[in-house]
Amino acid sequence: MQQYHMPYLLDDVPVMVILLVTLVSYQQILKYNSLDSFFAPRGVFSSFRYWVVMALFFCLMMIFPYIKDNDVEQHGRISYLALDLFLLSFAFLISVTYRTKIALVQNIEVATVVLIAGLLLALVFILFNIPPILFALTAKFRFFTLAIAIAALICYALIFSYLLVLGKRTKVQWITFILLVGFIVSYMKMSDFHKVHTVIAKGEEPGSLDTHIRNWLKHRRAEIAGCKAMHNRPYPVFFVNSYGGGIRASVWATMVVGELDSRVLTLTGSNRISNDFQHHVFSFSGASGGTIGFSLLSADRLNVKDSIASAKLSPDSTRVYKYDYLTANVVGIFGRDVFMTVIGGNWYDDRSRLQERGFEGVLCDKFGMDYSVPLREAWKKENLDLPLLFSNTYDINTGKKGIVAPVLLNKTDFPGCVFIQDLMKAEKLDLPLSAAAFLSARFPYVCPTGKFDEKHHFTDGGTLENSGAETSRQVIAVFERVLAEPEFADLEVSINILSISNSILTVEYPTQDRNLYEVVAPALGILQTISSNALRADTINSVIAAQNKMKNWSYNKIQPTREMIAKNWPVLPLGWQISDEALEVMKKSLHDQKAKIDTVLLAFGIKY
Repeated sequence: MQQYHMPYLLDDVPVMVILLVTLVSYQQILKYNSLDSFFAPRGVFSSFRYWVVMALFFCLMMIFPYIKDNDVEQHGRISYLALDLFLLSFAFLISVTYRTKIALVQNIEVATVVLIAGLLLALVFILFNIPPILFALTAKFRFFTLAIAIAALICYALIFSYLLVLGKRTKVQWITFILLVGFIVSYMKMSDFHKVHTVIAKGEEPGSLDTHIRNWLKHRRAEIAGCKAMHNRPYPVFFVNSYGGGIRASVWATMVVGELDSRVLTLTGSNRISNDFQHHVFSFSGASGGTIGFSLLSADRLNVKDSIASAKLSPDSTRVYKYDYLTANVVGIFGRDVFMTVIGGNWYDDRSRLQERGFEGVLCDKFGMDYSVPLREAWKKENLDLPLLFSNTYDINTGKKGIVAPVLLNKTDFPGCVFIQDLMKAEKLDLPLSAAAFLSARFPYVCPTGKFDEKHHFTDGGTLENSGAETSRQVIAVFERVLAEPEFADLEVSINILSISNSILTVEYPTQDRNLYEVVAPALGILQTISSNALRADTINSVIAAQNKMKNWSYNKIQPTREMIAKNWPVLPLGWQISDEALEVMKKSLHDQKAKIDTVLLAFGIKY
C-alpha cells in the first residue's frame, strides 16, 4: 500500500512495528488464556460462539472484495487483502487453541492433514520443474510466481524435516553431510550447466562494422541524396540506446520506438517499414532489459509480411507483455538448478535457457515471431533495413564489457571489450537472437552467470554501464569515419542520438545524512557506480551532440514520469512480470512525453 501511495489507518506507523505488535499481542493472548473469557466462560468451551465467530470472519472476507472505494479503485483491494490475512491469522490462532474441543476436527490427526497438504504442494512444485507443464501453464496464467516460491519452501521444509528425523534414527547428520558433499562437488567439478546456448553457424561469416556501414550507405545513396534534393535537409540517421531495468525497460523501449514508428508513418501517409522511424535507425545498443526490448523490435521487424509495418509492439498493443516470464527463473532457483549444482551435472536446461525458451514459445505461438533465429540468419548481408543490435554484457573474468553484435568489431574502435563474435568464430558457432539478448539481461541470482568458455563468464550488462550509451558512441565514431571516406563525400546525413531511460523522471532531493551511512557507505558507493557510469556515458553523448550542433547533430532523452491510475501509483517492476495497471501508467506517461517525441521528429523536418 505504501508503494501505491494509498492512505490507510496506520500509514504513519512502520510496517515492522505493526507486525511486532500483532505477534506480541498473540503471544500475550496465549500466555494468559485471554480467549477463554469469550470462548470458554466458566471453563466450558462454547462451540456455538466459535462457529458464530468463524462465520462472521468468513462473511467479512467474502464481502471485502465487493466494497467499492472510489478513492482507490482496484488498488484499494490490497488493503482489503491485508484485512483478510489478519482475520485468517486470528481465526487460525483461535482454531489451534481449541482444536481438541471442536467436534468437527477433534478426532482428526492434524499432523496427517498438514503432511498431505505439504506433499501436494511439494508435488505441484516438482511438476512445475517439468518444462512442458511449466510453459503450458505460464502461457495462460501469470499468478504462479509467488505460489511456486511458497510451494518450494514447503517442499524443502518437508525434505529437511525428514532428514532430521532420519538423522536421529541413524545417528548421522544427513543435512550437514548432503550440504558438505554438494559444496565439494560444485567446487571441484567444472560443469557446463550454465553454458550459453549456441547453435552451429550457418551461412556466410559476418562482415566487419566498417563494411556493413559502407553497404548501408551505398544501399541508401539515392534515398540520402533525394532527401537533400527534395527537402533541403540532411538525411536523419539515429543511434538509439536504452537503459536496463527488467521488463520495465523492455516495455518502455518498445513503446517509445513504437510511438515514433507510428508517428512517422502517419506523417508520411504510409504503412511500409521503408517509411517508418526504424528505417532511419542504424543501431540499437542496450543494457539488460533495454536490450530485450530492442531484440523484440528486431524479431518483430524480421517477421513483417510484404514490408508492411507491424503494430504488435506499438504503445496501444501491449499483449506481448501480459505473460508470465518470471516463474521459470523461480523454478530454476529453487528446483532444477539446485539439483544440478549439487551433483555438478549438465542434464537439462538451466533457468536462463528456460526463460529464453519461455519467450521463444510465447512469441512464436502467440505472435508469429521467430525469437530463436540465429544472428547470421537475421542480419544477412542483404538485410540492410534491420538496425544493428548491440547487446552489452559484462565479463566477470576480465572485468571488461562484452559486446554481442551481428558484425565483427575492431579492438581499436571498441577498446577494452570482449567480442562474443570472436569467441564463436573459432568454434564456428552462432547465437540465437534470444540468447544474444539475454546475455545482456542476466541479473545476478535471478539469472545465472552465463559461461562461454573457461575464461569467459558473462553477467548482466548493467553491472558495468547500464545505458548502452558508450557502445552507441563508439558505433557513431566508426560511422563518421566511414562517412568521411571520398566515396561518400556527396552524402549529407545528420547524426541523431536517442537515449531511452526507464527511470522515473521526478524532482530529486538531497538525501539526509544518517549514522547508518558509516556502515553501508562502501556498499552504496559500489552500487552507485552502476548508475553513475551510465549517467556519465549518456552525458558525454549529450555534450558531443551539443558540440556538433552545427553539423546537425542532435541528442534527446526520453524517460517516463510518475503517473496515477485510479488515484494510485502502480509499481513499475524490475523483474519479468508487469501488471496491466503498470502498462497503462507507461502508456499514459508516453502520451505526456509528446513534446519530447516532437523534438525527436524535428530531425525529419517536422515542426509543431
